[in-house]
Amino acid sequence: MTNSAKGPIIALLYSASFWGLTWLPLRLLQGQGLAGIWITFFAYLLSLPLVLILSRPSRALLIAHRHWLLLLALSSGWANLAFILAMLDGLVVRVLLLFYLSPLWAVLLAYLLLGEALRPRMAGVLTLALTGVVLMLWRPGGGDALQFNLVDGLALSAGFTFALNNVIVRRLTQVSMSEKLFAAWTGVPLVALGGALVLGEPWPVAGAPAYLGAALLGTLGFYTAAVSLYYGLTRMPIQRSAVLLMAELVAGGISSAWLAGEWLSPREFLGGAMIILAGYLVVRWGEKAA
Repeated sequence: MTNSAKGPIIALLYSASFWGLTWLPLRLLQGQGLAGIWITFFAYLLSLPLVLILSRPSRALLIAHRHWLLLLALSSGWANLAFILAMLDGLVVRVLLLFYLSPLWAVLLAYLLLGEALRPRMAGVLTLALTGVVLMLWRPGGGDALQFNLVDGLALSAGFTFALNNVIVRRLTQVSMSEKLFAAWTGVPLVALGGALVLGEPWPVAGAPAYLGAALLGTLGFYTAAVSLYYGLTRMPIQRSAVLLMAELVAGGISSAWLAGEWLSPREFLGGAMIILAGYLVVRWGEKAA
């Protein structure tokens, strides 16, 4: 394998592993006095200058496609905020598995927004994925058979808005990655600040190390992971990249079990396996049709 072939593989494995391990720096920053909503705000706000310097978006393109870019900003903002909040308060692997419904959401959204064909066999895949979700949420013997909590809602909505984000990126063919990245990045602190105001979240009382840590997480973590993801996805077939991105589940599962003692029940594990299989089938069939 040549170095040029190894590059996209390394980039995707790095990005996936980072997001699987991101729960650790997030919880460390939370312990330093920053709530999840403020971690999101400061990490993306303090790294925004770097994005501006390196991407240099075109003002004319931003204005010409402002409506779709605004929707991109809002979807990216909620996807990141909801994912971070869920990772802080929920079981890491459970959050990641519910988030991995995003390939199915992408198929449905592409049908609605892009006019792409919706094949009959996708109904079976959707049934498989939803069955997996039911198994993960099922609580036999309790007062409520399905126990759907706030963290589950955050994880599912993060996956849905992440899929919406990807569909919008595909739709904006006349806009370069610079404008898309700028819109996506600026949307996160705006949505986080709006959420803090709506919820009445008090301004954080934290020391300088916490703010410095948030800035480093944004620049050295979120930004490098995003660039690595874009680099790998544009240079590798969808099916192969989807398999590599499952490293996020491996990294998150092993690290949370080892360091935090978090384990899935057999029922949750079976439900998660069904979600992964459904997502893989969607990606595989999508590549064959391309």
